[in-house]
Amino acid sequence: MSALAILLVVGPMSYATASDLGDIVARIDYGFYTGDSRIVEAARSELLRVGSDDAAHTYYEAYAAYRLSRLDLTAHPRERRALIRGCLEAGRSSAQNDEWAVEAWVLVAACSIQGIAQEPSRALGHEARLSEALAAAREKEPDNPRLLLVESWFRQHGMTVEGEHERRRELLERARDEFDARANEQGPDWGRAELLASLGKIYLDIGERRHARDLIEQALIEAPDYYFALELRKALSLQR
Repeated sequence: MSALAILLVVGPMSYATASDLGDIVARIDYGFYTGDSRIVEAARSELLRVGSDDAAHTYYEAYAAYRLSRLDLTAHPRERRALIRGCLEAGRSSAQNDEWAVEAWVLVAACSIQGIAQEPSRALGHEARLSEALAAAREKEPDNPRLLLVESWFRQHGMTVEGEHERRRELLERARDEFDARANEQGPDWGRAELLASLGKIYLDIGERRHARDLIEQALIEAPDYYFALELRKALSLQR
């Protein structure tokens, strides 16, 4: 998200603070897409150091913890638990603000999926939070593209069930349409590159190479050097 977009969203914050937040968010995104956890950690540390009760700031504290939890898989289990807990706490706090509620609940759901994957012993608690967050987001904005994307990730765990693979593709296609329809909206704008890459992988897996190539290249236009899309492009090149 550009600094100007952040400024328009956060309202009462000063221009300098809004600009700083926009810069931090850009660094979080860059670090995530390039797979460099150090960049995300540095940006997150800056967010925590500055501190704020503002809903936008709190949301991006959750966002930074979420992004880092997906990258730093070699971290000590205690550190991963702390990231997931930080994401959940900040996300739920931001959800108390009506303007940020939908996006915050979507982020809580995404963090809960990370919790299920990384903390099997606490899976039941994370599943309960996931259900709560998805329900809260659906009630307010059922066609939110990030909500559809996160729902597709959740369904990925159940793809052994007949029909789940196709249901996941349908969710991703719906999400793509919603991203396209909301291209100029203000607010959080993460997820489109992941969506395109995820769709690309599905089409690669079922042998539709041309469709997969188009989606992978679109993902790399959205986020140049996106490590997952680069891996998919390499896999595609090996399928001769």
